Amino acid sequence: MFPRQKKTAAGELNPAAALAVNAGGTSNVLSCAASQGAHSGTGTPAAVFSPSTIAVYGCPPAPRNACGDDAVQRPTTMYGLTKAHQELLGDYFHKKAGVDYRSFRLPGVISADAPPGGGTTDYACAIFAAALTTKKFDCYLSPGAELPFAHMEDVLAGASRLLSAPGARLSRRTYSVSGFSATPAQWAAAVAARVPGFEVSYSPDFRDGIARSWPASLDDSCARADWGWSPRRGLEETADAMLSRVDSLLRASDAAARAWGVPPLRGRSVVVPGGIAAAAVSAASSSPAVAATSLSAAP
Repeated sequence: MFPRQKKTAAGELNPAAALAVNAGGTSNVLSCAASQGAHSGTGTPAAVFSPSTIAVYGCPPAPRNACGDDAVQRPTTMYGLTKAHQELLGDYFHKKAGVDYRSFRLPGVISADAPPGGGTTDYACAIFAAALTTKKFDCYLSPGAELPFAHMEDVLAGASRLLSAPGARLSRRTYSVSGFSATPAQWAAAVAARVPGFEVSYSPDFRDGIARSWPASLDDSCARADWGWSPRRGLEETADAMLSRVDSLLRASDAAARAWGVPPLRGRSVVVPGGIAAAAVSAASSSPAVAATSLSAAP
C-alpha cells in the first residue's frame, strides 16, 4: 500500500497540509494493517510498503557523502520530517503489532510517466522536455548541487525484490537505495551532448538550500546484501531513455506538452542514443537531405 504523499518543495509551501496528509495518512494505513488480521480472523496483520526519502537526513549532522542507513536523521523540511516519522512508525507497528512494514529511501526518481510535480529533484526530469522544445532551461538549483538519483525502472525492479525477499533476510525495515549521483551541470552536459544547441542557466531558489541539506551520495550496501538491490542505469543510460520517452510523449498530444509546461512539438524528431559521437555516426550514414543530430525541431 502506498499512502499518498506531498513532495518536498510542495510541502514547504503548505507544511500544515503536508503534515496532515503524510503523517495522518501513514498512521491510518498502519493502524488498518494492524487491525486487519483480527477482523479477518486470521490473526495475521497486512503487509505495508511505503517508500521513504533521502529528505529524512539533514547534512550536517548526516554525512554528505556515502550516507548510510544508520546516519543521524535531522530533516530540514516538513516532508522529510513526516517521512522520518513514517520510518519510526513503521518500525513500531512491525515490532508491536507484527505488521510486515517494508520501505526504502528513494533518491531523486527519474521518470517520464508523470510530469514534474513539486519535488526538489524534479529539474532532472523537466530538463528533457525543455531540451526537446525550447532548447533552453533555467534550473532552480545551483550547478554543483549534487544529489543521488535512480531511474524508475530500477526503482520498480528494486521494489519487487524487496517485497519478495524472505522476512528472515531483512536486517532492517527501511533501506537506502541509489542508482548514481549527479549535479545539475552534469545533467546539463548529458542533455547537451544529445541535443546540440541546448543551453542551461541557473537561478537557485529555496530548493537549492534543501538540496544541499541532503546527502550527495548514499551507501546502499545493506540493500544490495539483504535483498539484491542492483540498479542497471547510470546517468548516460537514463539520459538516453528519458529523451526517447519524453519525445514520444510530447509528440503524442498537445495536452502532454501542456502538462509538462512546454510548447507543443512539431515536425519530425531524430532520437539518437549515445550522445554526440553516436549522432555523428548516424548522420554520416544518412543522406545529406535527412542527416540530423538534433532530437527535435524547435517550434
